[in-house]
Amino acid sequence: MVISQKEKEMTAYHEAGHALVLMFTPGTDPLHKVTIMPRGSALGITFHLPAMDKYSMTMDEFESRLDVCMGGKVAEEIKYGPTKVTSGVSSDIQTATSLAYNMVTRFGMSPELGNVDLMTNYENLSAGTKLLVESEVRRVIEEARLRAVRLIESKRKELDLLAKALVDYETLDREEAFKVIRGERLEGRAISPSEA
Repeated sequence: MVISQKEKEMTAYHEAGHALVLMFTPGTDPLHKVTIMPRGSALGITFHLPAMDKYSMTMDEFESRLDVCMGGKVAEEIKYGPTKVTSGVSSDIQTATSLAYNMVTRFGMSPELGNVDLMTNYENLSAGTKLLVESEVRRVIEEARLRAVRLIESKRKELDLLAKALVDYETLDREEAFKVIRGERLEGRAISPSEA
């Protein structure tokens, strides 16, 4: 797959946004690797791996995961403006929406709706309750977006450093990502052929 330099840079900012949120948000799984090497229909991907097996999640952990979902879109908005956000955010929005729906309808994590399983008989809910569910899902996602905005705006220099390193090297592991944002050189790493 041949990707233009502009699209490569945009993908780098998107993935750098995810990576920064992973690196600086308590309750997230640790960053494993971030890459702008295309995989399937994705132009880049940020991998995070749990430190140990998990069988349940807290509300804080769900919110942290939502923040990570929003990190890519927020980074694009901060760098290029809200009208230049790419369609590459679609899977992040789908994931965030699914997480938020589960929080609100299955896990009792909405103060407005309380400790009720609304998913089992969702089709039988009143129109008013469905509107409240939609409103709560939007609220949960918007709060995550705002947290991601605050974090990425406060780490703008690190965003630029990480995006540039992704353009130069295409893939960074956790240790390399932290070196990059500290301004350290990546000794022994070759710059990608399109940048050489």
